[in-house]
Amino acid sequence: MSFQRVEPTNINKHSSLFVRRESSFRWHPQISEDHLLGVFGMTSILVADIGGTNARFGIAEVSSIGVVKCASTLCFDCASFTTFEGMVAEYLATLSKQPLYACFALAAPIVSDVVRLTNNALTVDSAQIRSLFAFERVLLINDLVALAASVARLSDEQKLVIQEGNHVNGPTSVLAAGTGFGATLVSPFNGGWAYIATEAGHQSFAPSEELDFAIAAKLRGTMQHLSVEGLLSGIGLQRIHSALTEINGKVSDVLSANEISYRAESLADATCIEALSTFFSIFGSVAGDLALAHGAFGGIYLGGGVVTKNAPFIQSSRFLERFSAKGKMTDVLRSVPIHVIQSNHAALVGAAHWFLQNS
Repeated sequence: MSFQRVEPTNINKHSSLFVRRESSFRWHPQISEDHLLGVFGMTSILVADIGGTNARFGIAEVSSIGVVKCASTLCFDCASFTTFEGMVAEYLATLSKQPLYACFALAAPIVSDVVRLTNNALTVDSAQIRSLFAFERVLLINDLVALAASVARLSDEQKLVIQEGNHVNGPTSVLAAGTGFGATLVSPFNGGWAYIATEAGHQSFAPSEELDFAIAAKLRGTMQHLSVEGLLSGIGLQRIHSALTEINGKVSDVLSANEISYRAESLADATCIEALSTFFSIFGSVAGDLALAHGAFGGIYLGGGVVTKNAPFIQSSRFLERFSAKGKMTDVLRSVPIHVIQSNHAALVGAAHWFLQNS
């Protein structure tokens, strides 16, 4: 693995900040962002969180002491645009003044300055965006890294406690289920934090209970690769519902993830309730596996559209039971704090802080 880092050198000179961009590993020393603002004189940054379905834009207003607040937020349907440039142009048309800087958080691996989104047809070319819209600087980051960079800034009102646990200064994992499934490891490193983006959603799904195996058996005949994302995503919730309908010997229309959630929350459909409960039970098992793989005993943060819309079902499902059902590690996992991120704009704030620390 190659490394991407900001060196903790004398930051009074612009040339002292050294950035290598060829990896998803980044080291953030504890550099005060008000000092960075003094160096670069930044006051506003265009930030965006581009997922498979929705694209959220905003202007990060940065105070003289480095406090970030998002204004002028808009959400676009990705399917309504044939190019990313068209989306940016439409957002900029709503502003009275264009910022000089931009940071785009993308649901895709960031391995070059040209990125194809994993779950839609959009491509983002940072050089082209910079040239076309006359930005001075454009940064591309992974969307889960942006979400992870916001965690330390969340207020108590912006996170829901699922498991209190024991708070320790150790690695944390940020997991999100929306159009796709993503995971980022955040680890203490040399007085700062290392953000390690992963593609954990594309690892193979590992059934561990009888119902898991039954669902997997129904789906494997129609899918070349049954991944974690294949179940823990919006379309994954649809697949779970469809499989349960067949397993239970019932007949049902094909329902969207939103319709399944609505019917479950209104207690109007037993299969929808079972589908959402099963979704979060499987999520608990996957989250426990990732907590062990990442050594994330400092905490787990859950985000993404499917999670935030259905957070009450996490607590009523078997999420916690299956999260900690890992044999000798059961007691260890019962002590891990778990929260749900309840801010739609968390990734925008995280993207702004990331930009400040990497410019």
